[in-house]
Amino acid sequence: MQRSFRRWVGVIVAIGVAVPLAAVAAAPAGAQAKADPIVIGVYTPADNPTFTAPELIPAAEAAAKYVNKERAGINGAPIKIISCTTDYTPDSLTRCANELFQQKPDIIMPGPDASAFTVFNVFADAGFPLIGGASFTPPEYTSDLRALFNGFSASLFPGMVYFSAKELGATKKLVVVSFDDGINPALVKVFMDPTAKALGLPEVQFIPTQPGTADFAAPLAAAVSAEPDAILAFGVPCAPLVQAYASLGTDIPLVQPSNCNDTANLKASGAAAEGTYYVNQFLAPSMNPKNADVKLFQTILKKYGKGKIPITDFSSAGVASILNIEAALDTTDLATATPESLLAVFKGAVAQKNFLAEPYTCSPAPVAKWPGICSGSVYLDQVKKGKLRRLTPFVPIEDLYAAAG
Repeated sequence: MQRSFRRWVGVIVAIGVAVPLAAVAAAPAGAQAKADPIVIGVYTPADNPTFTAPELIPAAEAAAKYVNKERAGINGAPIKIISCTTDYTPDSLTRCANELFQQKPDIIMPGPDASAFTVFNVFADAGFPLIGGASFTPPEYTSDLRALFNGFSASLFPGMVYFSAKELGATKKLVVVSFDDGINPALVKVFMDPTAKALGLPEVQFIPTQPGTADFAAPLAAAVSAEPDAILAFGVPCAPLVQAYASLGTDIPLVQPSNCNDTANLKASGAAAEGTYYVNQFLAPSMNPKNADVKLFQTILKKYGKGKIPITDFSSAGVASILNIEAALDTTDLATATPESLLAVFKGAVAQKNFLAEPYTCSPAPVAKWPGICSGSVYLDQVKKGKLRRLTPFVPIEDLYAAAG
């Protein structure tokens, strides 16, 4: 791929085409990729007290190894993963972006750093295709450069409200417990309140707690005192919150996003997790053991991740994004591809297979206000007798927003 270059904030940023990638016919399974690599830059938050998802990077790397070794890369071109981590602050996200830009990636796979709320312009100005991964904020969801295979905040948070009303019988009030970091209250306003209003509920009451704390007794007691129909929680350490919730002995349902129902969190929560609810966007191995995608996902993590990568929303996103990228580009002539033509492959997608999730369509986007999101179906599950049990089918993101007008 031939790259041209332009300056951005003193950094050489690739927005055109780079060193040619040889155009190679798709090789049989098991063949080794031999062309010049397609470079995918991945970033994610790690090692900070507010929010971390380090497994996104090794999951993407494991999937790239699988594609390179067993599927001959993307149309013969091996995938090369470059990466950096942030500490969930605007400064570190900007630094991380510059590190990736200097290595001239062909595609960037964003991670779940809510600092993009204020510094997403660094990616928008650079002009790279932003494909797959995980995103939390409106600037990412409205970007013309973005093609996201799952909704994350834009589907999980409306889903928490939707299922509270439709499945748990909420009619009066909902409260949310989260860190008061300046961003989470805004996410409630953007992603929860419209659905609550459409379902006849008042605005969701925000119960703050301070970033870095692991003691949630006080905010959960305040949540219970508000007498809501359900307590929603996100963006806080999962097991300590669930244990504090159980200690109160309340029968008010607790609803969380699926990043809290992975094996490690449920094991750490122990019996305290019994009866808690979760909104999922990926097929979970424990509930779908015979599914072909689930089997391949587990094989990739075991064989190419050496069994050390936890199964979470973010490892699911890492593997699924690489496999979706490979499927979409595997008949593309990478020798003549540009960032614009690569992006166009995804932005023109209609009813494409979405690994571990429902099919994705980017043209048109399922929700007009979020043109960067191509799919965002969610379902509800619950811990019953120590095991996750699925309660609903997938509900498409467009249905969540139809409820919200």
